[in-house]
Amino acid sequence: MESNAHVSLCSDRISRQAAKSYCDRTVRLTFAYRSPRCESCANATSSLLLVLTFGKPKCGRRGKEYCAGQPGLNVSSCSQPDGGHVLKPSKAVPCGGPAPGDRNVECRQDWALFQASECGHSVLGLRSDGKVLPGAMLHVREFGCSRGVTTTWPNPVWNVKRTAGAYLFFAPFAFLRCVQYFFMVLSLAATAATTFGIDTARAQVGGAVAEGRGQAAQQPPPPPVPLGNGEAPALQFQPYPGGTGAMMEKLARERGRAAFDRSVFALEPWRGPVPTTADDIAFLPAHRLAALLKERKITSQHLTDIYLARLKRLNPTLLCAVTIMEEQARAEAAKADAEIKAGKYRGPLHGLPYGVKDIFSTKGVPTTWGAADFENRIIDEDAEVVLRLRQAGAVLVAKLATGLFAQNDQWFRGRTNNPWNPAQGSSGSSAGPASATMAGCVGFAIGTETQGSIVSPSIRCGASALRPTFGRVSRVGAMTLAWSMDRVGPICRTVEDCAMVFNAIHGVDEKDPSTVMAPFRYDRRIALASLRIGVDPNAPKELVATLRELGAKPREVGPRPTAAGMGGGGLGVEGAAAFDEYVQRKAKEVGLDLTALPEPAGRGGGGGRGGGAVTGAPAAPGGPPANPMAPADWNPSFVNGRTTRAFEYVQSQRRRYMLVSKWADYMKDLDMFIGNPQADVGANAQTGHPCVVVPYKFDVPQP
Repeated sequence: MESNAHVSLCSDRISRQAAKSYCDRTVRLTFAYRSPRCESCANATSSLLLVLTFGKPKCGRRGKEYCAGQPGLNVSSCSQPDGGHVLKPSKAVPCGGPAPGDRNVECRQDWALFQASECGHSVLGLRSDGKVLPGAMLHVREFGCSRGVTTTWPNPVWNVKRTAGAYLFFAPFAFLRCVQYFFMVLSLAATAATTFGIDTARAQVGGAVAEGRGQAAQQPPPPPVPLGNGEAPALQFQPYPGGTGAMMEKLARERGRAAFDRSVFALEPWRGPVPTTADDIAFLPAHRLAALLKERKITSQHLTDIYLARLKRLNPTLLCAVTIMEEQARAEAAKADAEIKAGKYRGPLHGLPYGVKDIFSTKGVPTTWGAADFENRIIDEDAEVVLRLRQAGAVLVAKLATGLFAQNDQWFRGRTNNPWNPAQGSSGSSAGPASATMAGCVGFAIGTETQGSIVSPSIRCGASALRPTFGRVSRVGAMTLAWSMDRVGPICRTVEDCAMVFNAIHGVDEKDPSTVMAPFRYDRRIALASLRIGVDPNAPKELVATLRELGAKPREVGPRPTAAGMGGGGLGVEGAAAFDEYVQRKAKEVGLDLTALPEPAGRGGGGGRGGGAVTGAPAAPGGPPANPMAPADWNPSFVNGRTTRAFEYVQSQRRRYMLVSKWADYMKDLDMFIGNPQADVGANAQTGHPCVVVPYKFDVPQP
């Protein structure tokens, strides 16, 4: 093996501010290793310890290297008046290095190459032939089995300690930040482990190394970084079976740069007389209201007044709004009118009043998540979808009701109701958006879905809605229920409304690593005969018949794919993780020991909502629970997922990927299919497929 060693010198300069800001940490890498040549050594040990201490270096501070006497460090040597040595790259000396017993070899900082660098960050390697090796490389040197000597060098950044058997040193350049150092060290260390037969490796962040014979002082690890509801995990769900990268490459190959540009949504001009009554105006589709606003046949202030009045009048019956934002709405409407009048038209949403589900944060306004604990909680920032809609000129008039923690239609003030039959709940959890939209209280609304929360209330209330493909709309600023399932979409009165709103809100957001940019273009004149449409045997007959009349040529499709043993696909686990901080607080309040939860009745499937520590008011025989919010409350909703084993969760995700692949194969010869209402909601929560809800007939709602 080639003999290599690294020597670190310290110049007179102070390290850059970045070193002070980013580098105050220690990385310890420990490798279990035994050299065959050292089996007989009295001091042989089975570990090699490399400690890299990042911090503001102080020139002249001494570190220590422990190395064997044979064959020794390959450094040039010359005598100095003080008896020390000067390292020079111009010579090579025979193996042997400093003489045994020489424990105070001075190292002068007079290499010209180091004078231009910052303190302690430039490192050179010297090969046995005297040539200078660049830094940022990993060099492993296997020494002999002698006990070694201690040589002291000025080493301001690195404390490098060695035990018998091997020696490892990593040297970064000055311009690299410590976060880069860390991942480079891990990568290079893994390479060393493979190359040199190291049996096991582990990395520990934190701690310090005691001076002396390479012994590490054990310190308690720092407390875990606190996590709230929104911090995303490193693992990201990808609905395209080949991965997002493959999808991007395919789009670029087929459509070029245009695939990643947002299309312009063209409004049809207004034709005919303008409605005069408030009710007629309130129930117009959003794209027709947009045409009136663009042509200045109506003002945003007038339209906002209509919706505010309807919200105040109908909300006591429907409980569709949590907070009516009257003052802010009037200000935004006045601004929109002024901009439109001045010719600063922002697009089809300019001046259009809307409502947002109350799991999206909004500056200065409570964000409750449907929970009494958060009735007055203000998250003083705007969610990404709120920002995009404001940029498009839309006017936010209300925070609309959500079921408790985005589940069902029950929240801390009661039940949100179906505007067509107030004796019936609106379903959920986008209960308020569906109810308010179909009651003519907003021009459109924004909802979310994890597993049915856009589809179900839209079907119940007769709305049109779009549940987009997973990753098409940013969730930043929204309550997290499941990172791999949550989606954001519009709830409107027509499909064209949904397309108009979606066109403004979709696209990449770097703060949400799940998001992608993909083509979207609404074609209101598409030839239905050109589409490959499948029909489930249980699809609504009236809808299929109408599509045939319009030129569609649907064909019957069989049962959709399944993947047995997947359970909830991780929904319970992700919800438990997202609400961990809240659950721990609530558990302390009620005296629940989260470390002693009972084992689930059955295992496997990876974290649905069954089993665990279910509490709450008992149900009356044959009737609903005494507390209708109990099933969605933190216990059991976010407690049960804590008992799922990591192994089970991973296995469920493997089966989930199988399901995604099966669905891709099922859909390869289809552009769309028509299913039975409420069908496929659970499966598509796992696969990430989109869904459009459309009303197809008038009917009497049943309680």
